[in-house]
Amino acid sequence: NQKRKRKWPIEAIAKFSAMHPDALEADAGGRAFLRLRRAIRSVYPELSLFQLDEPLHAPLLDLCMAYAAYRPNVSCDNGIHSLAALLLLHLPAQTAFIALANLLNRPLPFALLVGESTALGAANKLILDALSYKFPSLHAHLVTLSNRCSSSSTTSTASVFSAGSLASNRSATDPDFAARAILAPLLHHIVSASSILDAEVASRVFDIMVFEGDAIFVRTAVAVFAKLEIRLYGSAAEVMSELMLAPSNDEEADREKGRTKDVVQRWSLGDVDSFVHLIREVGKVDDD
Repeated sequence: NQKRKRKWPIEAIAKFSAMHPDALEADAGGRAFLRLRRAIRSVYPELSLFQLDEPLHAPLLDLCMAYAAYRPNVSCDNGIHSLAALLLLHLPAQTAFIALANLLNRPLPFALLVGESTALGAANKLILDALSYKFPSLHAHLVTLSNRCSSSSTTSTASVFSAGSLASNRSATDPDFAARAILAPLLHHIVSASSILDAEVASRVFDIMVFEGDAIFVRTAVAVFAKLEIRLYGSAAEVMSELMLAPSNDEEADREKGRTKDVVQRWSLGDVDSFVHLIREVGKVDDD
């Protein structure tokens, strides 16, 4: 009985999905499931494990749908599929479900999941403070872009920075408004183990998180800025493009038509060990 109780989320949702595909497709939740199925096609394609007819495709779909049943206020297509895939690389499905639920209940992942502003604001401030201390030129450039966006909200630059921002209720005169608008999606990529990260990099980040907590996500964000710094001194649109936070028109059209590419774009973070070392370094102060 206890064993059956632990197994029901994944098995029951998978069975419902197989028996009632039309019902799933008919309502809003069904459309989310369809988007999830499309999104899974681009999860670590180089591993050939999660795409249709590959060995972990069905377990990944079941795991994401089970989490959506466990937490119905969260859409199953909100980006958790990459983190779920990462867990399935290392854990059996039942254990992966428990790990996924526990990870997404942590303060920063949960804040990103539901758009909770207090924890997000604290994380954003930590990133901006670290950039100001470690990379003052880049920080100054982002603030300059922010000021331009705030003073001219009708420009295309402002609309690029404002798109998808979880801080939309902030005043347009907030000097860090536009800078913050890139931090939430950047953090979301890291916390959700997005395929924009190499699977090994994501695995190492979450290994460290087990011992050091959510602070590793902030340091990883700063390390991404450090690695890509030389390419981030352009316009707001160029910065968003370099960070891969603004999909191209072709990518948007592909999504609308249900197409996904087999090759995904990735941040150029270099050697895994070197990048993990950089994550350590950006968390230090000069006299450490």
